[in-house]
Amino acid sequence: MTGILRILFLLPFGFLAACLAAGAVLVLALAGGPEGWQALRAEFELGQENGLFLVAGSVAGVLVATFVAVPALIVILLAELFRWRSIFIYLGAGILIGFSGSLLPFEELFPELETDMAMLAAAGAVGGFVYWLIAGHNAGFTREPTATAPDPEIPAS
Repeated sequence: MTGILRILFLLPFGFLAACLAAGAVLVLALAGGPEGWQALRAEFELGQENGLFLVAGSVAGVLVATFVAVPALIVILLAELFRWRSIFIYLGAGILIGFSGSLLPFEELFPELETDMAMLAAAGAVGGFVYWLIAGHNAGFTREPTATAPDPEIPAS
């Protein structure tokens, strides 16, 4: 029963948390890193700047989730089927999925954004790490050990 609950709740929660973490990395990278974010924060009144990061990170997380849903679902299914629990698998898959983001038409949708491969790879790596922390380190369908009856021909000692 716990396996079904894990699949229904923990895997989707891990995916959403990974997308939000990747979105936060993208927001920080697009703002110019921590220094650029501090300069952007200075334009807002006290108390509003944290709300700006939450809104921007959430929007970026939703965009990330829509773009990476299919390849991430494939990796999650394979990891569950083959019981892949290594952090390196999730980091590598996150980086590859992040690299695939360079194929998306960001320049046509948002001409003012300058995306590069390192930023997308970093967002993918952070997303893969967060997913591994929440759901990936326990990947795999586990079977409950079955109790076997003793063989009647072998005397018990």
